[in-house]
Amino acid sequence: MFPYKMLHKRYQALLIEHLKNKIEDNIKSSDPDQDLLVFSDSAVVKAFFDDLKQEYKKGFFVHVTEERQDLQLTAGYIGRYARRPPLSEVRIKDYTGEYVTFEFKDYRNNGSKVL
Repeated sequence: MFPYKMLHKRYQALLIEHLKNKIEDNIKSSDPDQDLLVFSDSAVVKAFFDDLKQEYKKGFFVHVTEERQDLQLTAGYIGRYARRPPLSEVRIKDYTGEYVTFEFKDYRNNGSKVL
């Protein structure tokens, strides 16, 4: 068993380092993502990840379970969400920066659409 406090902080550190590397690789690529170009400024990178660490002082939650024996079920589960997101962009009607408004079918009321 791993000590959870250590695991939360270590996972956070590894994930942040991986994100930094991926962002840097993308910015240096021949076709960088325009949304990531703001991270060309090292002060922005530092501020962004410092804020992230401040927000999650105890680290990132890690759900650890016993090792799975039947990996086909796990691969199927992951595959369902890798092919399509659980909430389609078409159903998202508004985003205020804090709240998301989306449409769904209310099957308790004859499948009518609800916002």
